[in-house]
Amino acid sequence: MNSSSQPQPSQPGSSMTPGEAASRRGEFFMELQRFDEALVEFHRWVAAEPENPWALAQLGYCYSRKFKFREAIEYAQAALARSPDSFYMQLNLGLCYYNTAQPEKAIEPLLAALAIDPNDAQVHCLLGRCYFSTDQYDTALPYAERVIQIEPHDLDAWYLKGLVLLETDQIDAALSAFREALRCDPNYPETHYQIGICYLVQGKREQARRQFEETLRWTTIQEQGIGNEGNFTTLIRRGTKLTTLL
Repeated sequence: MNSSSQPQPSQPGSSMTPGEAASRRGEFFMELQRFDEALVEFHRWVAAEPENPWALAQLGYCYSRKFKFREAIEYAQAALARSPDSFYMQLNLGLCYYNTAQPEKAIEPLLAALAIDPNDAQVHCLLGRCYFSTDQYDTALPYAERVIQIEPHDLDAWYLKGLVLLETDQIDAALSAFREALRCDPNYPETHYQIGICYLVQGKREQARRQFEETLRWTTIQEQGIGNEGNFTTLIRRGTKLTTLL
């Protein structure tokens, strides 16, 4: 690696504080996805500025990128305690809970974030997902619809709306939502999969088969670039394996 890609230490006489220097180095390593090195720098930042909520939040975020969510939540809570009126700190804690499959705990900080910025599409979508994950479908739907009002071409919002409608047995409306999701991104395998499920519920097995084949086709294409992280071929919904439906 050439010297231009190395983090540049502060020079003698620089006005940069130790905390600022550590934060710069940590952000540099984060951009390179060198999370172990970033953790070292963010710990130095926190040691230099233990009451700085941004230092605590960045350290927590770095832990979340390493899938160490217990530590991520701990530092996200500490950051929020020092800056309870911050939209970012509320969102950060909500994301930590959501990413650890604790949607019921994510709702409170996400609602607090929404109170600070009522028009943030990401928070609306996350709240919709949380309510969906806790089987509160009637509550989830308005959040998905609000995102669509803010960003009409938001794939996640249309997909979430389709899921809610499918779970509440509104199959025609679910199909319509999933088709809108396809217009946002025709290559998203999970949308094809859910359309296949809708057709299956309607008894249209041949149309369902075609959608499942599309799911497998786009999954294979995506896996060539991202490996097993994108493996949707073992997706299970309502106890039925996709591969047994083909």
